[in-house]
Amino acid sequence: MSTINIVRYSAEHSHAVMADFEELIHQSMMEYSMLDLIQQGLTSEEEFLDALKKVIRISQHGGFHLTHHFTRVYAYDPATGSLYVDWLMSRRGLKMIILQYPER
Repeated sequence: MSTINIVRYSAEHSHAVMADFEELIHQSMMEYSMLDLIQQGLTSEEEFLDALKKVIRISQHGGFHLTHHFTRVYAYDPATGSLYVDWLMSRRGLKMIILQYPER
């Protein structure tokens, strides 16, 4: 008589895999960066950070998931040998930032 091995399926492992996959999808949607906006002369770091603070305040009241649209990253500049903070944004995150800039 042959035996059959039964492997127990773990739902916990499945949730972790799905969470990692979802995070990967959100990371792939981060198309824009604060540094790119500054280098193109569209904003300064101070203006960007002020606008980001406003977006954070708005999102706390409106259910906007910040982690889906903004990611803080640390980047290394080999020319100066320094480490700096940059912000990556999705298209919707960029639109939210632009809406918070003061009129010019």
